[in-house]
Amino acid sequence: GTAYNYNFALSFDDSFMNWPVVFNPYVSLFYNDSGGSTVVLGKRTGGYRVTLGMNPTINFAKPYGVPLTIWFPTSVVLAPTEFWNRNDGTTNFCGATSNLPCALESRNIASLSSAASAIKEALGAQGITGGDGAAIDHIEFYGPAQSDGAHGRNFVLCPGGAYDRSPCGTGTSAKLACLAADAKLQEGHAWVQESIIGSMFTGRFKWLNREKGEVTPVITGTAFVNAEATLLLDDEDPFCWGIR
Repeated sequence: GTAYNYNFALSFDDSFMNWPVVFNPYVSLFYNDSGGSTVVLGKRTGGYRVTLGMNPTINFAKPYGVPLTIWFPTSVVLAPTEFWNRNDGTTNFCGATSNLPCALESRNIASLSSAASAIKEALGAQGITGGDGAAIDHIEFYGPAQSDGAHGRNFVLCPGGAYDRSPCGTGTSAKLACLAADAKLQEGHAWVQESIIGSMFTGRFKWLNREKGEVTPVITGTAFVNAEATLLLDDEDPFCWGIR
């Protein structure tokens, strides 16, 4: 189905003040109205988060004539517990395997997607599920890293049949849980996960309940703003709100 997500942002450009540092503060609200958002970790419909942030920027070109700009993006995300953790009896479950159908390289994405889809269908057909009968909706292949600084490489097929261009928060969390269970990574130590296209996340975990093998993953990464868009919604357009 179609997910309907809304993001409202308010920013302030303080460059006119001519301070040595421009702060560019902003606040944004993300809200999922319907359709089961895949970017929400917990409750998939009706979830929201508020982001408070700023982008402190120092431009050395004006005062010193040096073509150098440094910025320090900083933000804090505020959201209710249900945004991060579902309480509706379901969750994201990731099946991870090192039995690779082919090399974890971008030229093999089609083959990896096909193999992951077959595994997902086989799990459902055999009644193999996650906790409380929830479907295993992510399939992850993992293997050796191919980039300097990374500890492992993965391919993750997400719900809907699309592969994750990032190392996948769900997939990286599953890997951290496996590493913790096998005592191959210590609490608080970094694990750098590489995706099928070479992007990276840095993951760590904290023990939530050592006896039950439950961990809390902490994952960081870098994203880049590559577009600002204005949506024009025409009531006369029969597909204005998507194809249903």
